[in-house]
Amino acid sequence: MRLIKNLSFAVFFLGLSIISNGQDKASSNLNLQKASKAYESFRFSTAAIYFQKYLKTATSNGSEEEVNKTLLKIADCYWNITDYQNANLWYSKVPSAFLNSNPLAKRRLSELLAGQENYQAASTMLSTLPEFSARAKGFNHIDEMKADSADWSIRYLDLNTPYYKEFSPLVINNSFLWSTNEPVRNSLKDLSGWDGNSYTYINSYDSLSNVKDGTMPSNEYYDTANSTAKVFASRFAMSDNDLLHNARIPMALIKKRKSQDVKSIPIISNEKVKFNVANPSYSAAINKVFFSVNNQSDLDKSEVRMVGIAEAKIDSNVLSNIKFLALGGSSHNVMHPAIHPNGQLLVFASNQTGGKGDYDLYYVKRIDDTSWTNPSPLTELNTAGNELFPSFSPKGQLLFASDGHPGFGGLDIYRATIEGNMSVKNVYHLPSPVNSPHDDFSLVYLNDETKGFFTSDRFGQDDILAFDYEMKIVKLSGYVVSRFTEMRKPGVKIILQNKTNGESLVNVGTTLTDSNGDFVFEGRPNNEYLLTIDNGGDDIQKTSVSTRNVFTSKPLGIFYVDKKKEIVVEAPKPKADTTKFVVYFAFDKSTLTNKAKRILNQAAALVKSNPDLKAILDGHTDLWGGDDYNMDLSNKRVKETCKYFSKIGLNESQADCSRYYGKQRPVYNTLDRSVSVKNRRVEIFVTNK
Repeated sequence: MRLIKNLSFAVFFLGLSIISNGQDKASSNLNLQKASKAYESFRFSTAAIYFQKYLKTATSNGSEEEVNKTLLKIADCYWNITDYQNANLWYSKVPSAFLNSNPLAKRRLSELLAGQENYQAASTMLSTLPEFSARAKGFNHIDEMKADSADWSIRYLDLNTPYYKEFSPLVINNSFLWSTNEPVRNSLKDLSGWDGNSYTYINSYDSLSNVKDGTMPSNEYYDTANSTAKVFASRFAMSDNDLLHNARIPMALIKKRKSQDVKSIPIISNEKVKFNVANPSYSAAINKVFFSVNNQSDLDKSEVRMVGIAEAKIDSNVLSNIKFLALGGSSHNVMHPAIHPNGQLLVFASNQTGGKGDYDLYYVKRIDDTSWTNPSPLTELNTAGNELFPSFSPKGQLLFASDGHPGFGGLDIYRATIEGNMSVKNVYHLPSPVNSPHDDFSLVYLNDETKGFFTSDRFGQDDILAFDYEMKIVKLSGYVVSRFTEMRKPGVKIILQNKTNGESLVNVGTTLTDSNGDFVFEGRPNNEYLLTIDNGGDDIQKTSVSTRNVFTSKPLGIFYVDKKKEIVVEAPKPKADTTKFVVYFAFDKSTLTNKAKRILNQAAALVKSNPDLKAILDGHTDLWGGDDYNMDLSNKRVKETCKYFSKIGLNESQADCSRYYGKQRPVYNTLDRSVSVKNRRVEIFVTNK
């Protein structure tokens, strides 16, 4: 619960059937007017209260359609202030038929379901909206999107609070900046009508060393879900200060501030800048910072204060030479700037015309120090959803958040390559634990791109998390043996393919076995592969290889090629007056199995039945391993057999235990493991003394 978690709905439940005597039609209309005015001015916390007051009489006096529209607007209010539990509650009151006729409500409900990790239901609901078909399909392939999760680990930062928002981190040289609505003073009167909280500003530490790890909250809020990002897109579009009551920050936060050795420093400006300032981006090449900021003009109460982008010089914690960029008209928001490291390309989010969704990404290129090209949409990247919070990696790749591409639910973070002609390639969805079923956005890398920071509301409020990245490689190795020569075979073609989404194969690599018949591929953890051994002609084998929960190496063993008929070497036939018994052993073992003991019991009984009979034992191994090792192993097998004979009553004169041959006398002259068990044996010949 975000803002109005203590708001009681008891009045609504009681008033749904009983109309208060003091509520007449005039007051009902007044409540509706107040609610509509607040709603249209993005004062959602106020609108929710007045809509509920109106609803008490509307359930009796109003039409069914009016009631349903009001229910939807109340749900929408809570949605926009990211109180998803109450949003879900109010959506549940809307009749299904009315709800299904509203595409926006259906989309939001699908996101609520995804936020609860009910992906099958989320996919089913969203699949009825054709423009979101790719995202709907993505909900059916969540496991594939988690495949690279082993590469990432995350840490919670001590600067976060459970009361306020901390978001949009940025590192400038060695300083750490972030956006927050945590009040600077212990009490305040200036509150935003959007959600009843303080306006946002940019805070900072003068050194990265002051950014400390905190205790990771024990649970994510899986019982809530995340918005379609409108709250992030429009959170600065507010001009009113209608909540002028006093507000005090929690005592626990005051105590924490007092106990901190290092205090954060708000970024200030030489010029007076009011309302919200957030989402900074910096280019060292031009030594300028870009940020989102409200329109500073005086507006009528009926007007909405839009968001624009400004650039400024930054020295320590002071902004100077602030210039507002002319990137669009005054009727839409332009925000979330991302300046390329070279300072010549600026990407931003906007709801201006020309996009595919509510908010899309646009770009401009620098003409000179004071002007830019006209905004152009990143058409290949934008979706019918929202694309927001862009940033650039030190190597120039674009990071952005979207709720339109396939993902886990809410806003997810993606990485893409932007070519010189502004075409988009290789859109990559970052896996968990960076992305989650909640809103994740504003990722920034440090210089080597193995560490960085991002924002997530998975713990109930926007928090900044640190991440560490190390690509895990799984060594997939094996070798090929010819059945014909029983030698390792070089030059055999080996192909490795990745199974994606259970539907298609992507080639990972092709190689030939080396002079020792070996091959090696570099795979990734938690992937499914198809390995093909192509020896030419129809001598082709295919086998599935899984690296689920494998993070370093996976030996694949031996693969046999060359379809030649096995050469069978028959054992010498015993004399007519000789009875033969055979017991078999596991690979590289001399331990008798229960089945072997039953056979030896039969052989011993036969010897005991006639004093003229004795048992002669021959020990053998398969063809794997060295000669000396196998000779010793065959001797051990004979000794274990004779020990058992002694245990069941045969004396030394009744058993000859001196004969063993290693791998000299195989039954099958092959390395094929499927028949090698017949070579791992002790033969017992019961014959006359």
